[in-house]
Amino acid sequence: MRIKFQHRFVNTKPAMKMSAMLDTLDLNHGGPDGRFIALYSEAGRGKSESVLHWHGIHGGVYLYIHTAWRNDTGAFYSALLGELGVQDPPKRHADRYGLIIETLRREPRILFLDEVDKLTLRFLDIFKDIADVTQSPIVLTGEENLPAFLRQNRRIWTRTLSRMEMDPVERADIMLFAQTTTGLTLSPDVAGLLLQAADGDSTPGSLRVVKQAVLNLVDICNAKSTTDVSEEMARIAVSRTFARKNRRTAHAAR
Repeated sequence: MRIKFQHRFVNTKPAMKMSAMLDTLDLNHGGPDGRFIALYSEAGRGKSESVLHWHGIHGGVYLYIHTAWRNDTGAFYSALLGELGVQDPPKRHADRYGLIIETLRREPRILFLDEVDKLTLRFLDIFKDIADVTQSPIVLTGEENLPAFLRQNRRIWTRTLSRMEMDPVERADIMLFAQTTTGLTLSPDVAGLLLQAADGDSTPGSLRVVKQAVLNLVDICNAKSTTDVSEEMARIAVSRTFARKNRRTAHAAR
Protein backbone atom coordinates (compact mmCIF):
# COMPACT_ATOMS: atom_id res chain seq x y z
CA MET A 1 0.00 0.00 0.00
CA ARG A 2 1.32 3.42 -0.98
CA ILE A 3 2.08 5.70 1.98
CA LYS A 4 0.47 9.13 1.89
CA PHE A 5 1.35 12.20 3.91
CA GLN A 6 -1.72 13.78 5.48
CA HIS A 7 -1.62 17.35 6.74
CA ARG A 8 -2.78 17.13 10.34
CA PHE A 9 -2.14 19.10 13.48
CA VAL A 10 0.25 17.13 15.67
CA ASN A 11 0.11 17.76 19.40
CA THR A 12 3.83 17.70 20.05
CA LYS A 13 5.27 18.42 23.48
CA PRO A 14 6.01 22.07 22.56
CA ALA A 15 2.46 22.44 21.20
CA MET A 16 0.96 20.97 24.38
CA LYS A 17 3.03 23.35 26.52
CA MET A 18 1.83 26.33 24.53
CA SER A 19 -1.78 25.09 24.64
CA ALA A 20 -1.59 24.71 28.42
CA MET A 21 -0.47 28.31 28.72
CA LEU A 22 -3.26 29.52 26.44
CA ASP A 23 -5.75 27.51 28.49
CA THR A 24 -5.20 30.04 31.28
CA LEU A 25 -6.62 32.76 29.04
CA ASP A 26 -10.02 34.27 29.65
CA LEU A 27 -11.57 37.66 29.08
CA ASN A 28 -10.35 38.78 32.51
CA HIS A 29 -6.74 37.80 31.84
CA GLY A 30 -4.39 40.01 33.82
CA GLY A 31 -7.03 42.52 34.80
CA PRO A 32 -6.91 46.07 33.45
CA ASP A 33 -3.09 46.32 33.59
CA GLY A 34 -1.99 43.04 32.02
CA ARG A 35 -3.83 42.23 28.86
CA PHE A 36 -0.97 40.78 26.79
CA ILE A 37 0.63 37.37 26.21
CA ALA A 38 3.81 37.01 24.13
CA LEU A 39 4.57 33.76 22.29
CA TYR A 40 7.84 33.56 20.39
CA SER A 41 10.54 31.29 18.98
CA GLU A 42 12.79 30.82 16.02
CA ALA A 43 10.94 30.28 12.76
CA GLY A 44 9.45 26.91 11.92
CA ARG A 45 8.70 25.50 15.38
CA GLY A 46 4.92 25.48 14.87
CA LYS A 47 3.74 28.60 16.73
CA SER A 48 1.16 29.64 14.17
CA GLU A 49 -0.26 26.13 13.78
CA SER A 50 -0.53 25.75 17.56
CA VAL A 51 -2.24 29.11 17.98
CA LEU A 52 -4.63 28.40 15.10
CA HIS A 53 -5.46 24.99 16.57
CA TRP A 54 -6.26 26.50 19.97
CA HIS A 55 -8.23 29.31 18.34
CA GLY A 56 -10.24 26.80 16.31
CA ILE A 57 -11.32 25.03 19.48
CA HIS A 58 -11.81 27.94 21.87
CA GLY A 59 -12.62 30.86 19.61
CA GLY A 60 -11.41 34.43 19.58
CA VAL A 61 -10.15 36.49 16.64
CA TYR A 62 -7.03 35.45 14.70
CA LEU A 63 -5.21 37.82 12.36
CA TYR A 64 -2.03 37.00 10.42
CA ILE A 65 0.10 40.12 9.99
CA HIS A 66 1.33 40.84 6.46
CA THR A 67 4.64 42.55 5.77
CA ALA A 68 2.85 45.00 3.47
CA TRP A 69 1.10 46.45 6.54
CA ARG A 70 4.39 47.47 8.17
CA ASN A 71 3.51 51.18 8.12
CA ASP A 72 -0.14 50.91 7.05
CA THR A 73 -2.54 51.22 9.97
CA GLY A 74 -5.47 51.49 7.57
CA ALA A 75 -4.82 48.07 6.05
CA PHE A 76 -4.45 46.60 9.54
CA TYR A 77 -7.74 48.14 10.69
CA SER A 78 -9.58 46.86 7.61
CA ALA A 79 -8.23 43.33 8.03
CA LEU A 80 -9.08 43.24 11.74
CA LEU A 81 -12.59 44.50 11.03
CA GLY A 82 -12.98 41.72 8.47
CA GLU A 83 -12.07 39.12 11.10
CA LEU A 84 -14.56 40.81 13.45
CA GLY A 85 -17.28 40.27 10.86
CA VAL A 86 -17.43 43.79 9.41
CA GLN A 87 -17.40 43.39 5.65
CA ASP A 88 -17.65 47.02 4.53
CA PRO A 89 -15.19 49.08 6.61
CA PRO A 90 -15.36 52.91 6.62
CA LYS A 91 -12.97 54.80 4.38
CA ARG A 92 -11.44 57.01 7.07
CA HIS A 93 -8.80 55.36 9.26
CA ALA A 94 -10.16 57.00 12.39
CA ASP A 95 -13.62 55.62 11.66
CA ARG A 96 -12.19 52.11 11.14
CA TYR A 97 -10.42 52.32 14.48
CA GLY A 98 -13.57 53.59 16.14
CA LEU A 99 -15.56 50.70 14.74
CA ILE A 100 -13.00 48.19 16.06
CA ILE A 101 -13.37 49.71 19.53
CA GLU A 102 -17.17 49.73 19.30
CA THR A 103 -17.32 46.10 18.12
CA LEU A 104 -14.97 44.79 20.81
CA ARG A 105 -16.57 46.83 23.60
CA ARG A 106 -19.90 45.32 22.64
CA GLU A 107 -18.43 41.82 22.54
CA PRO A 108 -14.91 41.50 24.03
CA ARG A 109 -12.87 38.71 22.46
CA ILE A 110 -9.35 37.34 22.73
CA LEU A 111 -7.24 38.67 19.84
CA PHE A 112 -4.42 36.65 18.29
CA LEU A 113 -2.04 38.84 16.28
CA ASP A 114 0.44 36.58 14.50
CA GLU A 115 3.92 37.85 13.51
CA VAL A 116 3.51 41.32 15.01
CA ASP A 117 7.27 41.89 14.83
CA LYS A 118 6.77 42.67 11.13
CA LEU A 119 5.15 45.96 12.15
CA THR A 120 6.63 49.27 13.22
CA LEU A 121 6.74 50.24 16.88
CA ARG A 122 3.82 52.67 16.64
CA PHE A 123 1.44 49.71 16.34
CA LEU A 124 2.24 48.73 19.93
CA ASP A 125 0.49 51.82 21.28
CA ILE A 126 -2.50 50.99 19.09
CA PHE A 127 -2.63 47.48 20.57
CA LYS A 128 -2.37 48.93 24.08
CA ASP A 129 -5.25 51.31 23.43
CA ILE A 130 -7.44 48.53 22.01
CA ALA A 131 -6.72 46.30 25.01
CA ASP A 132 -7.25 49.10 27.54
CA VAL A 133 -10.50 50.40 26.11
CA THR A 134 -12.16 47.11 25.14
CA GLN A 135 -10.77 44.86 27.91
CA SER A 136 -9.86 42.29 25.24
CA PRO A 137 -6.71 40.21 25.95
CA ILE A 138 -4.23 40.19 23.06
CA VAL A 139 -1.86 37.32 22.21
CA LEU A 140 1.20 38.58 20.32
CA THR A 141 3.31 36.07 18.42
CA GLY A 142 6.60 36.51 16.62
CA GLU A 143 10.11 35.20 16.14
CA GLU A 144 12.85 35.14 18.74
CA ASN A 145 13.33 38.93 18.59
CA LEU A 146 9.76 39.57 19.80
CA PRO A 147 10.70 40.22 23.47
CA ALA A 148 13.30 42.80 22.42
CA PHE A 149 10.73 44.39 20.11
CA LEU A 150 8.15 44.64 22.91
CA ARG A 151 10.66 45.96 25.46
CA GLN A 152 11.02 49.09 23.34
CA ASN A 153 7.54 50.07 24.51
CA ARG A 154 7.53 49.95 28.30
CA ARG A 155 3.77 50.34 28.52
CA ILE A 156 3.31 47.15 26.49
CA TRP A 157 6.14 45.21 28.15
CA THR A 158 4.87 45.87 31.69
CA ARG A 159 1.39 44.75 30.62
CA THR A 160 2.72 41.48 29.18
CA LEU A 161 2.11 39.15 32.11
CA SER A 162 2.74 35.85 30.28
CA ARG A 163 5.71 35.21 27.99
CA MET A 164 6.71 31.87 26.51
CA GLU A 165 9.26 30.64 24.02
CA MET A 166 8.14 27.63 21.99
CA ASP A 167 10.59 24.78 22.54
CA PRO A 168 12.37 22.88 19.74
CA VAL A 169 11.07 19.45 18.78
CA GLU A 170 12.59 16.31 20.28
CA ARG A 171 12.81 12.65 19.20
CA ALA A 172 9.43 11.76 20.72
CA ASP A 173 7.82 14.64 18.81
CA ILE A 174 9.25 13.38 15.53
CA MET A 175 8.01 9.85 16.21
CA LEU A 176 4.54 11.23 16.96
CA PHE A 177 4.62 13.50 13.90
CA ALA A 178 5.52 10.63 11.55
CA GLN A 179 2.91 8.29 13.07
CA THR A 180 0.14 10.91 12.91
CA THR A 181 0.81 12.20 9.40
CA THR A 182 1.98 9.05 7.61
CA GLY A 183 1.26 6.02 9.79
CA LEU A 184 4.98 5.18 9.85
CA THR A 185 6.40 3.87 13.11
CA LEU A 186 9.90 5.21 13.68
CA SER A 187 12.44 3.86 16.14
CA PRO A 188 14.10 6.33 18.53
CA ASP A 189 17.34 5.94 16.55
CA VAL A 190 15.64 6.79 13.26
CA ALA A 191 13.89 9.76 14.89
CA GLY A 192 17.26 10.88 16.21
CA LEU A 193 18.66 10.89 12.68
CA LEU A 194 15.73 12.98 11.41
CA LEU A 195 16.30 15.34 14.32
CA GLN A 196 19.72 16.03 12.81
CA ALA A 197 17.94 17.63 9.87
CA ALA A 198 16.25 20.06 12.24
CA ASP A 199 19.27 20.70 14.45
CA GLY A 200 21.53 21.16 11.45
CA ASP A 201 19.25 23.81 9.99
CA SER A 202 19.69 27.52 10.60
CA THR A 203 16.72 27.27 12.99
CA PRO A 204 17.46 24.28 15.29
CA GLY A 205 14.50 22.17 16.39
CA SER A 206 12.38 23.27 13.45
CA LEU A 207 9.19 21.26 12.94
CA ARG A 208 9.07 22.64 9.39
CA VAL A 209 12.40 20.99 8.55
CA VAL A 210 11.31 17.74 10.21
CA LYS A 211 8.20 17.76 8.00
CA GLN A 212 10.40 17.98 4.89
CA ALA A 213 12.55 15.11 6.14
CA VAL A 214 9.44 12.99 6.77
CA LEU A 215 8.14 13.79 3.26
CA ASN A 216 11.47 12.62 1.83
CA LEU A 217 11.24 9.48 3.96
CA VAL A 218 7.76 8.76 2.57
CA ASP A 219 9.15 8.99 -0.98
CA ILE A 220 11.93 6.55 -0.09
CA CYS A 221 9.52 4.09 1.55
CA ASN A 222 7.20 4.20 -1.47
CA ALA A 223 10.12 3.65 -3.86
CA LYS A 224 11.12 0.56 -1.86
CA SER A 225 7.50 -0.56 -1.25
CA THR A 226 8.09 -0.87 2.47
CA THR A 227 6.91 0.62 5.76
CA ASP A 228 9.97 -0.61 7.65
CA VAL A 229 12.18 2.43 8.05
CA SER A 230 15.89 1.73 8.43
CA GLU A 231 18.55 4.08 9.69
CA GLU A 232 20.09 4.15 6.22
CA MET A 233 16.76 5.32 4.76
CA ALA A 234 16.64 8.05 7.40
CA ARG A 235 20.16 9.19 6.49
CA ILE A 236 19.15 9.46 2.84
CA ALA A 237 16.05 11.45 3.80
CA VAL A 238 18.17 13.86 5.85
CA SER A 239 20.68 14.19 3.02
CA ARG A 240 17.89 15.07 0.57
CA THR A 241 16.49 17.59 3.03
CA PHE A 242 19.82 19.41 3.27
CA ALA A 243 20.32 19.20 -0.52
CA ARG A 244 16.91 20.78 -1.16
CA LYS A 245 17.57 23.52 1.40
CA ASN A 246 20.96 24.27 -0.16
CA ARG A 247 19.39 24.54 -3.62
CA ARG A 248 16.82 27.01 -2.28
CA THR A 249 19.55 29.04 -0.58
CA ALA A 250 21.66 29.12 -3.75
CA HIS A 251 18.66 30.17 -5.83
CA ALA A 252 17.77 32.95 -3.39
CA ALA A 253 21.35 34.25 -3.54
CA ARG A 254 21.26 34.72 -7.32
